[in-house]
Amino acid sequence: MENIKQYFVDTEGQGTLGTASAEGKVNMALYSKPFFLGGDDQLSFVMAKKLSFRNVQENPHACYLFVESGRGYQGCRIYLRCIEVNEDSSRINQLMEESGYEFSTAQGVNDAALVTFHIEGTVPLVGQTVAHKKG
Repeated sequence: MENIKQYFVDTEGQGTLGTASAEGKVNMALYSKPFFLGGDDQLSFVMAKKLSFRNVQENPHACYLFVESGRGYQGCRIYLRCIEVNEDSSRINQLMEESGYEFSTAQGVNDAALVTFHIEGTVPLVGQTVAHKKG
């Protein structure tokens, strides 16, 4: 993916973040578009301190899957490795306000972290062969 930052500016859709515990127990969760606060090879998410966050603490590898709105099977998979966790609630609150996001849990930013990942690789959402249900 040539310019990943611009892709997320220009493209509407929905994302999911896949994580796994140290034992390999997998979790998937809906996530908004990532923030790009560092270099071209980094992205960040504001993560509630729940299962996905705990998994990243145990196992730094994750995968973000993004499906473009209204375009069939268009999108990307981004392979990630956690490199930093920032629990500064004032920074998180500022970032959320600037981006127009609201936190969806009662605990809000006090129970969240800004987690930065190194982008290990990107691939299209689907490869050459896609099975479609008839009818």
